[in-house]
Amino acid sequence: MSEKRLLIKPAVRLLRLPYGICIFSEPPSSICKLRHAYSSLRLRGLCTVGDVVTNNVVKFWRVPDVAVIDYTTRGGESVCSDIEPLFDVVMNLVHERSSLTPEIEHVLLNSRRLATQGKRVLVKVRGEEDLLAIPAVLILDGFLVVYGNYFLNCLVCIPSSTEYRKAVLKLYVQFR
Repeated sequence: MSEKRLLIKPAVRLLRLPYGICIFSEPPSSICKLRHAYSSLRLRGLCTVGDVVTNNVVKFWRVPDVAVIDYTTRGGESVCSDIEPLFDVVMNLVHERSSLTPEIEHVLLNSRRLATQGKRVLVKVRGEEDLLAIPAVLILDGFLVVYGNYFLNCLVCIPSSTEYRKAVLKLYVQFR
């Protein structure tokens, strides 16, 4: 991410495709399945991207190690207004729609460092958080990155393992 700002509008369409493990059920069943997948994969951290996903994970399971929210949903309402006190560290990030910036890398690297020290990190995005699942998979090694696919109505879980990071990196490189 050496350029100041990387526009990746075509990636939005590609991210509508199901990458990783897809869970096609509503909460709390989806969160129960997520929990099972997480424990089966023996990962060291959980990252949620999106307000609805983060809220459901907190409500039906646990506080994520890293959560990325923007305090809005597709419907425009806020669902995460009361979760901030559950986190040890709150970071702020300005993020333009359909872009990736070097600041994202910095915030996620710091989030990973803090999470591996046992801290729960909330990244509050001013703008839109949707595309942050891409750099999260690339940077949060050993984490399960979870986001909601609004178009397929499913929960998408991507383990940040070598194989999945290679696949996401191939997606990312297409738009450089």
